[in-house]
Amino acid sequence: MFFETFRQAQSRLPAGLIRVGPPAEGSALAAADRALRSPLPEELRSFLVSFDGADLFHGSIAVGGVGPEADPSLLILNAEPAAQADDLIFAEAELGDRFALDQRGRVWRLRTGSDERVLAGSGFGKWLEAVVAREQILYDNEGEFKADAFEPDGEEVTPQTARRQAERALRHDPGSAEAQHDLATALRRLGRHGEAARALAAATALDPGNPW
Repeated sequence: MFFETFRQAQSRLPAGLIRVGPPAEGSALAAADRALRSPLPEELRSFLVSFDGADLFHGSIAVGGVGPEADPSLLILNAEPAAQADDLIFAEAELGDRFALDQRGRVWRLRTGSDERVLAGSGFGKWLEAVVAREQILYDNEGEFKADAFEPDGEEVTPQTARRQAERALRHDPGSAEAQHDLATALRRLGRHGEAARALAAATALDPGNPW
């Protein structure tokens, strides 16, 4: 079944960590196609047929929907032209970053306050599974943050946690340059410089046009 891994995570994780909308109505999907002047990408449409948007991990990332109750709305997310004409903005992060699908179905993170575009996923489904795999590491069985996942000041995850997050994300989507970069950063913090260099080289190979 499509998005079965996501459905299983939703059912297993503590209540509230993954909140989804009801299935999108056909009329709303058709109206979105007309408003966006292009058919919705097939993977995203398949997701919306089951879940008209989703709130992941207390708003860390919100996937847009097309119905009147969707928050955020795909139509509002795309009210202004994207920097890349073929991009479809489909989600936003709590701190303002946005996520876009290109015509090849790849997922890009658009950094707020910057022109940076980083290849965050090789496809919508794999990106979604990687996000869930990465973020759930931070939570306990009650849906609260694990204290030992964070540095004493509580502002940053420990390098061991960051490494585990990146490795789990890459198991679901090895085509994510962002996850490879995250792995490189975590390995550098751990003093594993040779492995960090290899992970950074892998990120560069996946996203060679990113000067950052």
